[in-house]
Amino acid sequence: MRGRGEQVLRKLALALAVASIGVVGCGGGGGGRNNVPPPSSGGSFVKLPLNPGELSVNFLTGAGRAVGDYTAIIRRIVLRDDFGEVETTIAPELSLQLNGYTQQIGRLSVPTTSSRFFPNFTLEIKELRVDNGSPFPDVYPSGTNAPLVSTEFPASIRILPGRSTSVQVRLDETMFDIFAVDPDPIFQEDIWRAVNLVENPVQGVDTLNGFLSDYVMFDLSSMSFSDRPQMADTTAANRVYFSGDFLALSNGGASGAIEVLTPLGFIGGTYSPIVNLPGPNGNKPPFGSYLLTQADPRDDDPSDDDFPGSTVHQITALQGTYYQLSDVVGGLTSFEMITFPRSQERLVFDTQLNQDVLRELSVQDVVLIKRSGNTITNMYFGEIDFGANQGDPTTIRAYPISQMDDGDAHNEIEGFVTDFKSVSGSSVSLDVDDSLRASQIQKIGSGTFTLQSGTDPIYGGALPGDFPSTGRFLVFRR
Repeated sequence: MRGRGEQVLRKLALALAVASIGVVGCGGGGGGRNNVPPPSSGGSFVKLPLNPGELSVNFLTGAGRAVGDYTAIIRRIVLRDDFGEVETTIAPELSLQLNGYTQQIGRLSVPTTSSRFFPNFTLEIKELRVDNGSPFPDVYPSGTNAPLVSTEFPASIRILPGRSTSVQVRLDETMFDIFAVDPDPIFQEDIWRAVNLVENPVQGVDTLNGFLSDYVMFDLSSMSFSDRPQMADTTAANRVYFSGDFLALSNGGASGAIEVLTPLGFIGGTYSPIVNLPGPNGNKPPFGSYLLTQADPRDDDPSDDDFPGSTVHQITALQGTYYQLSDVVGGLTSFEMITFPRSQERLVFDTQLNQDVLRELSVQDVVLIKRSGNTITNMYFGEIDFGANQGDPTTIRAYPISQMDDGDAHNEIEGFVTDFKSVSGSSVSLDVDDSLRASQIQKIGSGTFTLQSGTDPIYGGALPGDFPSTGRFLVFRR
């Protein structure tokens, strides 16, 4: 984490595996077109419509993100898990200029009513077009309907209903050799792998990683300066954002600057106002959009006084959406504890299948908010662990939101959770073996929390006087 201090949160997993991805901005909002009824158990509830999950494949072109004349044509996006393949045909096809610094998105709707994990991603490129100076480019492959590339790669991509997951796929002209002599392939798979796959110790192979890219925004503008985290320019953030995978800060206003926090600092970008429009899957709560940017590799002249300064030309690295809290959570009360599932996986031994299987992490992000009317007056953040194995305790660790930007682990409060309910209000038991426990955790929609002051002699802090010691928590899940 960037910051003012040397300490790192001991148990708060802010340093996630993929550091090149983003988070969101903020805006107004209100209303809502999904009209999701509250659960029978009462209390706050998630208003996301029960739509298929959405995968956004962000194709990023440009070597290093170098000058040339290749265009790749993308027609299909394909994922595969144990239940089969999910694919979409893109209309119109995506034309990716491989030597230009561009960003285009292909979307795939994934049917699921719970949590679906895809360990395989198929990169399919219909053809490669090479400008030869005439109106008719050279096309590879020629004289065949088979795609130039149709290769399956290891992946770590989790899809949740009503949520958006993003994947960044980098393509550039160095990954293609049109002078290759058969049987040598035109597609240089080793170069693609080196750029797109990262080490995944859980799966034991390098994988293409997805991440949750839709965020919930919390407005802190009514809190005092000292009680809010700081942005890079040392001004107090007016809003913070949580997806389950990443955290971000932004200033105020309908549009402006955002910063996604990473272990190495932050990724900057801009956000736009919230609008009330149908999403790609139909019903969608009011949402805003954001763009994350990166420095243009071509702007590398240190003599122009803007390298590597803030005025260096920026290019788009990621697009996504965000929601205002009240548009995606109904029935809000004066105090709320909300958890956010993560997209990372863990290995669990399935006694029925007699083999290891991949399941959601037992750890989730958590936010605790005290409200006066619709105004947030106090906020903590941290993580909740439902326990990976049978018999493990459930634990909560949380910290003042002002410490979000620097990773200070002091002022820690503690707690645990019990009495789990599904979204529909039925009981969920974790008193089962490890593989079933992992599946049961994915069903939890709410439960009961107990909070207390921290007991660590160095890091422990007092439970805020305006926080209850017990109450109900909500999982941000459909």
